[in-house]
Amino acid sequence: MVPTLGTMHTSVSRRTSSCRVVDGRSTVLRRPVAVLIYDIHFLSPEAVNISNVAGLVDAEGKPHFKYIVEGANLFFTQQARMSLEKRRVVLFKDSSANKGGVTSSSLEVLAGLALSTQEYVDLMIFKDGTPSDFYQSYVKDIQAKITENAAAEFQCIWREHARLQGAKARTQISDELSSTLNDLQADLEASDLFEDVPSRRGVMRKAVPKTLVDQVGLDTLLERLPEAYQRALFSSWTASHFVG
Repeated sequence: MVPTLGTMHTSVSRRTSSCRVVDGRSTVLRRPVAVLIYDIHFLSPEAVNISNVAGLVDAEGKPHFKYIVEGANLFFTQQARMSLEKRRVVLFKDSSANKGGVTSSSLEVLAGLALSTQEYVDLMIFKDGTPSDFYQSYVKDIQAKITENAAAEFQCIWREHARLQGAKARTQISDELSSTLNDLQADLEASDLFEDVPSRRGVMRKAVPKTLVDQVGLDTLLERLPEAYQRALFSSWTASHFVG
């Protein structure tokens, strides 16, 4: 059952500037930016669906905006996405646009596995509200990996959409990309490629944030990480850098 979306009112205002973040600093962009404002009473999964997506276009069927980058998971149904893309909205769905949280949490888990208890306390726990140099460097590594992964996925979807001359929606391309990556990762995990030690070490050195490798050392890192975790990390990194 699709959860009911309460009354949805839309209005459009204009601002003379917007803000983006570059290298951890906010930058004001001095140009007109259309801002779509929604009064939505129930923000639930599948809140924008085929029964109410018409509320996002004007009386002539023209969308109120040109781009959607989903910051929330499962907010749009697949039918709603496809309807908007047919109206030439450039849409990047949640599974492609919202991976930063998954990446950062997985790399936080990695630090917990790779560091000893005392190292974790010394390096990852704030002292008097102040993070360690290691922590700050590790956060920058994570941000860089998120940026790299996001750029790679964007380029892959954008190029494929252009190659097909728009015949396939970006939403569909995103789904196919996720499926291809998952299948390739599973094949790699089941293969014997992980047993090739030089390949394994080379991939792990690139997949693990440099700050963590420098702190612990690759040999110690490989001793501490469970083999199942190493296999998953090895296969996911290799798959993501092979597809595209």
